[in-house]
Amino acid sequence: MSGAVVTVGTFDGLHRGHQRVLAEVVARARDRGLTSVLVLCDPHPLEVVNPAAAPKLLTLPDEKRELLAAAGLDRVVVLPFTREVAQQSPRSSSGGSGPSRRCNCW
Repeated sequence: MSGAVVTVGTFDGLHRGHQRVLAEVVARARDRGLTSVLVLCDPHPLEVVNPAAAPKLLTLPDEKRELLAAAGLDRVVVLPFTREVAQQSPRSSSGGSGPSRRCNCW
């Protein structure tokens, strides 16, 4: 991958706001000849850092896969969200070493 347009989140329910974000990622990537990527945090980060405040999920994993497949993304990367990941700074988590390298791709 020589370059990418990336968004990161949990994208549960894939409501209109999510759909708009994903459509923008896909459009910007295509306009620039880049890869469109969603980094999907799983489980929801609040389940790790504050389980009492974690929202109830709206979509099951298989449902989410189907909804995301329709979004036209080139790649979906599932980041296992753990305490270790939660403790990383944004700069260190984007540097290509550490837990963020242990992802599952669709």
